[in-house]
Amino acid sequence: MNTNIVLDPPPDVDHFPPSDSGSEEEDSDSDESLASLESDSEVHPPEKILFESPARNQHIWYLVKWKDCPLLRSSWEGKDCFEEHPGILEAWVIEKERQKEGKSKPFDVDAFKKACNPSPSPSADTELICPTEDSAECYPRLFQPTKDFQTIKPGQDIPPGLHVRLNISSGLKEARLNVPMEDEEDVQAIEISTEQGMVAIQDVEEKPVDEPQPPPDAPAYEAHGKVQPPPPSSTDFETFKNSLISLKKLDTSLQSALSELSELSHDIYYGSEIIADREALSNLICLMALDSAQPGEGDDHAASAILSNSLQNNPKAISSLTDSKDRVMNPKCKGVSSIDELIPLLHLKLSSASPSTLKSQVSALNGLIKSPAVQSSFLEQNGPSYLQAIFMMSGSEYDVVRKRIVQLLMDNFLDESMGAKMGVWPSKDTIQHGDKQCSEGVRNDSCWAWYGKEFSATNGGNKEWMKEFLDKIGEVGGSVERDEL
Repeated sequence: MNTNIVLDPPPDVDHFPPSDSGSEEEDSDSDESLASLESDSEVHPPEKILFESPARNQHIWYLVKWKDCPLLRSSWEGKDCFEEHPGILEAWVIEKERQKEGKSKPFDVDAFKKACNPSPSPSADTELICPTEDSAECYPRLFQPTKDFQTIKPGQDIPPGLHVRLNISSGLKEARLNVPMEDEEDVQAIEISTEQGMVAIQDVEEKPVDEPQPPPDAPAYEAHGKVQPPPPSSTDFETFKNSLISLKKLDTSLQSALSELSELSHDIYYGSEIIADREALSNLICLMALDSAQPGEGDDHAASAILSNSLQNNPKAISSLTDSKDRVMNPKCKGVSSIDELIPLLHLKLSSASPSTLKSQVSALNGLIKSPAVQSSFLEQNGPSYLQAIFMMSGSEYDVVRKRIVQLLMDNFLDESMGAKMGVWPSKDTIQHGDKQCSEGVRNDSCWAWYGKEFSATNGGNKEWMKEFLDKIGEVGGSVERDEL
């Protein structure tokens, strides 16, 4: 594999890797050229040089056509790219002489740049997410897990059952397949003294490296590009616009509109638009909180799914909740004048909600309380008590809901590695009680460990994630009455 160090290409020139594989996630800070990052780079050696562009420090960029690849897949590379193919450079020297003598026509690089202009951000039914106008930065909508941890990019859907963690060094979420790794089995801890673990390194003189620099007029790098809307002429855009209007009016097309928005809300652009529309957000909250007029998985289930999809891995949508906190936690729902708080409204319909509806509802709450303002109001309304009421519901059909509740509590309050702000809940003086204080359906923050212990004794709760929860609730919630647990 080629490991050439190549900086940014000449200004305003898009470059593309020579392969369509694109399935492996690459570090955005890598120094390798785009060509060398492709898994099948050996199958596509350089075919010829099309154009060259001088830079500072006598560095030259070469526009390379790759063998068996379309012309538009050509990319800008440094001289080191041709170490194993010296004939390419020799042929280019001859070609430049032919061009000077008028025997060969120079490559039209301006036409190449125009042809490489990327299309706008894809619509919801495509498989890619494009955070900027550079199509080389597009990545799959569905996260592709492997045995190694990979960064979860904004807007990506995460398949269930993965091992997800927060990288403390980078501050980014990562995930991998949730299976035992070879180096994680039968590993025994070996105690090594501090002295044995120390290695003395002699001072090494650092020599400045005169590396080639990007052209002086290269555009400034922006870490996060604006998510471009789909073209107004696209089918999805028209469907989204009409469905959003139907949701805001609550008209006769509401069920169809909710179905369409459930699909479109997975897209980071559409999800942000839904949450930013205050009237649409208010109606979704009320639909989630009130009994559905439809049998089975009705409006409440669809509304919860839309909220959950819109907020998943979407920082822009979450940030817009700050100004809409009252619409979320103090909704003004038609036909309900005596209760204006979300959690009490959810309590009223708890007995009639199906497990699948509750699962979507908890997922929606998990996304909503990612906003600090909404989370504060959630705790003021004793949201954990509502979650505990769901957790205590009998029947294995609620096991999947219990798992979602544990995930919510871990992600937002108990597991710092997942971004939780510690010390917010439960309070530091909370002592986890046992059977004596938590029998007969008592609900309070001191009974989470007891109910968790009872669930962990069942087939649905005898899982590693439940053991982690019991450990965390004991650590964060102060002392635990172990004799009762």
